[in-house]
Amino acid sequence: MPELPEVEASRKFVEDHCLGQPIVRAEVQSDTKVLCNVSAQALEEALTGRTIVRAGRKGKHLWLELDQRPWPVFQFEVELLIEEASGMCYKHQDISWDFLRELFIGLHCPAYMIFPFTHIFSLRTRSAANDEEEWPSKYAKVLVELGNGVQMAFTDSRRFARIRLLQDPPTESPISELGPDAYLELPDNDAFRQAVQLRKGSIKGVILDQSFLAGIGNWIADEVLYQARIHPETLASNMTSEDCGRLHRAIQEVVYFSVTANADHENFPKHWLFHLRWNKRPGSLDGNKIDFIKVGGRTSAYVPALQTPMFFTTSKKSSRKEKTLDGCKLAIEKVLKARSSVQTSRKSRKAKICDTKDEVILEERKTESNVFAESEAARAIVHEKPSKRRKKSDPGDALESRKAVTKIVRRTGSRKAGSNVFAEGEAVRAIVHEKPSKRRKKSDPVDALENRKAVTKTVRRTRSRKAEVQ
Repeated sequence: MPELPEVEASRKFVEDHCLGQPIVRAEVQSDTKVLCNVSAQALEEALTGRTIVRAGRKGKHLWLELDQRPWPVFQFEVELLIEEASGMCYKHQDISWDFLRELFIGLHCPAYMIFPFTHIFSLRTRSAANDEEEWPSKYAKVLVELGNGVQMAFTDSRRFARIRLLQDPPTESPISELGPDAYLELPDNDAFRQAVQLRKGSIKGVILDQSFLAGIGNWIADEVLYQARIHPETLASNMTSEDCGRLHRAIQEVVYFSVTANADHENFPKHWLFHLRWNKRPGSLDGNKIDFIKVGGRTSAYVPALQTPMFFTTSKKSSRKEKTLDGCKLAIEKVLKARSSVQTSRKSRKAKICDTKDEVILEERKTESNVFAESEAARAIVHEKPSKRRKKSDPGDALESRKAVTKIVRRTGSRKAGSNVFAEGEAVRAIVHEKPSKRRKKSDPVDALENRKAVTKTVRRTRSRKAEVQ
């Protein structure tokens, strides 16, 4: 897959050789998987007759700015092929980048040139009599012919590319959803450290996320992590300031150098991991073995002797079953803790309720015992035998006893109304039903009359007090 250096080299090439040229003919292959929200006919009409003004890029996206909108946008696995004429050509392995630049800027000789995003420069031999190369390629999705006779073809053999037609690519999706460009807009060290430590997951997954940094792909991620001596599975949230500083410096150096070299891997430093990371081939770098693991679904090359895993990395040997069990254990522990806290709070509430109930019960019992004691005292006075209370012929003693009973009943009534009624009723009942032989002489009608009057008064007082209590 192409990454930032390959796409930037393509942008430079278009700006160097295609600006100001009108598009006289455009052919678009109808492929609904590659063409996004645009038909082949609409794209042909948008290209034909337009002039290329500028080439723009952000991350892995390249677009052509024309003299009239909308503009075509190319993403991912796209190859840019240009044919000027048939004749002598070169392979890029046999010549230097400086010679190629002088050759094509000065247009010293005609050439057939393949300029892929994935392989940067590849010049292949072609002759008019014996031509093994097909032109245009059967995988060409867009073929454009310029006014000076140059033809450009955008090809995609694996159909991973996406071609769009947008009014303003930088402000529209998907380009507007990208993070800062890793080459042109890389944040400073402090901002980069803060952004990394706020992220979750492995550090390789973070720097591969295009919404975090646009343009970094798999091989650049492996290279910068190797240069920074950071294990690919290290958790981003646990990265130290020193780790973030080394990673930031490695991104700057690797991206800048690869862009300066125009993505020509032959010009990359020999000590880079890039040269030995492909196809999972066994090898070693400076005497250290290269190993391969899967991180975030992507194959990752690293050097275990230099990129040692830290205690907060994701373990390579932990299986999905083990991770699930660990998650279940944590969930169970959380549930048990929550349950114990709930039970503790319930027990404390019950204890408080029980203490309150006990206090209320004790108070009620004290009140009942006081009422009972006073009622018993009143009952004892009322039912006391006449021989112990007074002389039979002394009505004054009976009156005093009734007054004493009335006082006791009044004190008792302030605590319990029922006890008042009970005490007074008992007193009246005792006086009314007292036998004549114990109360007075039979032959004394005056005493009987006085007793009846006293009883009547007592009953009236009792009824009035009962009405007041109710």
